Amino acid sequence: MVLLIYGVRLPPLCQKPHINLLGRVTDQVFSESEEWDIDTVSETIASEYERATNLSINKEKQNLPIEEKRTIDVKEIREWLNFIITIISVVLGVTNSSATTINNYNYTQQVNNYYIVGMGYDAKELNTTKYRIVNRESIVRLKHDCHSIVIEKLEEGKVVRIIDKYKKWRQIIWENEDGEECMGWIQNYRLTEFKVPRNR
Repeated sequence: MVLLIYGVRLPPLCQKPHINLLGRVTDQVFSESEEWDIDTVSETIASEYERATNLSINKEKQNLPIEEKRTIDVKEIREWLNFIITIISVVLGVTNSSATTINNYNYTQQVNNYYIVGMGYDAKELNTTKYRIVNRESIVRLKHDCHSIVIEKLEEGKVVRIIDKYKKWRQIIWENEDGEECMGWIQNYRLTEFKVPRNR
């Protein structure tokens, strides 16, 4: 029988009744080992599992049903560890992605609040005059084309002004670090309008 979780085929080890013992042995190996090479760890887990399920060891200490007592192939262990690592990577990737989005939103919101609350600018007037906030680190190009020359990289929070548009691109002007006015093209989703804060 093949088990699927969200369309992913589970390795054979996850489908057998000895998964609890395998988990305990794996935990023990990782807590005692300084070696993180997957082949070495797999071999150690396989040998420790075999030792834990050896019928010659006192059964009262093991407290395990007979059907769990068997050897496991190193290849099965490696496949199981790769599965676990993949799941952990996906979970961490989703978590980090969400945190980055929240941090970007918060910084863009801070810049917005600085101009609207701190400096007293009117959000509607800033938007009407086409001022926008760069909502993530963004590349500005010479032309409205992904293959065009990169002019500059703008940091998140930079305030720019739109002077033209072409499909999903916006031609903007901004002041660089030397106080010079620059002009280039940026994709529209990288720009955020000014908003009146909710608590105002």
